[in-house]
Amino acid sequence: MSDIEKFLNGEAFLLFRDETLRDHACKAVEAFCEKNKTVDKNQLHPIPAAIQARQMSGFRKLVEQQRKKNTKKENKAFWNFLFNLVLNSTPDKDALNTLIKERLEAENLLEEGTGIKDRAEQNRIKRENKEKMNLAMEKVLPIYFEHFNCHYFYHVNREAPENE
Repeated sequence: MSDIEKFLNGEAFLLFRDETLRDHACKAVEAFCEKNKTVDKNQLHPIPAAIQARQMSGFRKLVEQQRKKNTKKENKAFWNFLFNLVLNSTPDKDALNTLIKERLEAENLLEEGTGIKDRAEQNRIKRENKEKMNLAMEKVLPIYFEHFNCHYFYHVNREAPENE
């Protein structure tokens, strides 16, 4: 079993998934809702199914389709937010990829390619680091969106006027 597989199956990663991902997902929801109008809950319902069926590729396909087809301004903003949160190849400091990369670096699971002049060796390191990131993302994605959706539903219900 490789180091990355040991980590992904260990207790430290379970704690990361349960606590750190929950905190990150809740902050992401709050950040989205602070700057945007909330979307109908039905926008969130296909996310878990897409992830369960085809993991990252299913999520990517869903986000890309929704970004193209939705005409409502709120929906476009939501799906663009998710794209930037998870799929953007140049993630910002608050992106899920950044969080995962920082955690894998903290565990010394990613190789550093700086200072290596051999192009083939640099490419090997990039490829292996990408594979490790993809493995971690596959493990993280379903749990992350469970936290994200739960907090989004909570946030929307908290903001909704009470029925009398």
